Amino acid sequence: MIAFELRHGITLPASLKTILVQANGFPPGCTDADGFRFLPIQEYDKGECPLATIPSRTAFVFVDYLQWSWAYVMELGSLRYGSVYLIGTRDGKPQLVSRSMDEFLEYYLADDGCLYPI
Repeated sequence: MIAFELRHGITLPASLKTILVQANGFPPGCTDADGFRFLPIQEYDKGECPLATIPSRTAFVFVDYLQWSWAYVMELGSLRYGSVYLIGTRDGKPQLVSRSMDEFLEYYLADDGCLYPI
């Protein structure tokens, strides 16, 4: 985790660090019951997202949904730090899902409809 942060000059949100310490994502091909796959940190900066160009150099894909039907990107730049966007939508434009990682995780745990805006 520290190497990733230093390499990119960013700080991961505390709640995401907690998750990564407990369980560093799901192995390839494994998802939760709803089709979400939290990626291991080693996959954050591979740039291998078949859906779209990542919106900025401080944005990283951290969740794949239904084998790349969509993906969730966290922005770690200073202006929008912690915001989570959905990519892979029909119009190709990233859609804001939450303004913080904590908010995204609350939506995820509640299976909130805002995670499925289409």
